[in-house]
Amino acid sequence: MLEKLWILSKDGRVFYTKSCPLSETNENLIGGFLGAIHMFIQETISSEIKSINMTNKKLSFQVDEDIIVVLQTDYLDNTILITKLLKTITFQFKSMFQEILKKKVVKVSQFNKFDTYFSNFTFPIELSLSCASCNDLIIFDFTTKEHNGEKFHFCCESCKKLYLPLDLNENQNLINLTN
Repeated sequence: MLEKLWILSKDGRVFYTKSCPLSETNENLIGGFLGAIHMFIQETISSEIKSINMTNKKLSFQVDEDIIVVLQTDYLDNTILITKLLKTITFQFKSMFQEILKKKVVKVSQFNKFDTYFSNFTFPIELSLSCASCNDLIIFDFTTKEHNGEKFHFCCESCKKLYLPLDLNENQNLINLTN
């Protein structure tokens, strides 16, 4: 479940935050820390940070040439869904604010307009999937099957092959032979 979102400059200035439930934390302090982690990894390892895993939470990063997007989610949330959401948020933010991001000095309040993008979402955003066949939590790769307009997610091809959804409309035409 998406709990927090930070959009930062490359040097850790907080451009935008969103949290569910609302948080009383100092977002500028947290943003500076997340930016410092990114710079530390880049300088010492010459690599980009993708995620930080904790006991029950995960911070996932999308590093772009202009911004860093960070999501705080449950540790068991699906990595593929998180990555897609990170890329979507990055694209939407850059599309809305490309001219502002080019400026050397920006007013952070200008980015509050990004709330209009999130008005289409219901918070908290669920990012976990369960297999329709075995009910295991799907953390990484998954397959999808559509039946009567409804999507079903599976942890593996075996579960996908074994799953037979009960369609009540088909069963209404069955004759009871046990009477």
